[in-house]
Amino acid sequence: MMRIHGEFFPGCFEPIVRKDLFDEVQRVMAGRAKKQRKRKHEYPFIGFMHCASCGCAITAEKQKGHHYYRCTKKKGPCKEKKYLREESLLEEVRRIVEQVSLPDDWAENMLRRLNTEKAEDKSQNRAAVQHLKVEKQGIEKKLEEPNR
Repeated sequence: MMRIHGEFFPGCFEPIVRKDLFDEVQRVMAGRAKKQRKRKHEYPFIGFMHCASCGCAITAEKQKGHHYYRCTKKKGPCKEKKYLREESLLEEVRRIVEQVSLPDDWAENMLRRLNTEKAEDKSQNRAAVQHLKVEKQGIEKKLEEPNR
């Protein structure tokens, strides 16, 4: 096939490659738009952190049965320490989460308060519905009465 001025016409020459092979190659080439690497290991913190000193990405590797995280140093030398073991990183994350999380008694009080507000809203809604029903009955009575 040849494209001339945006329209496709059948060619009159014998094709160099078969149409199905050409289409397959085009499909493969389209899939290569972004290189996708398959990782050998899955590290839970990859992609979530950057180096505090130089801003580079953090990478991970497995050594002697442990996972270690470190700066990639892609922008040059970095003053951060060489590596951080995953166990230490987990403790640091746990400490940060505990600082921003609510104490259990606060959470319980908030849940109790929400349940109370929910019950109050329900009773107010019931009262409003009852009032609207009474109002509706009054309007229906007026409509049923003969014109005066």
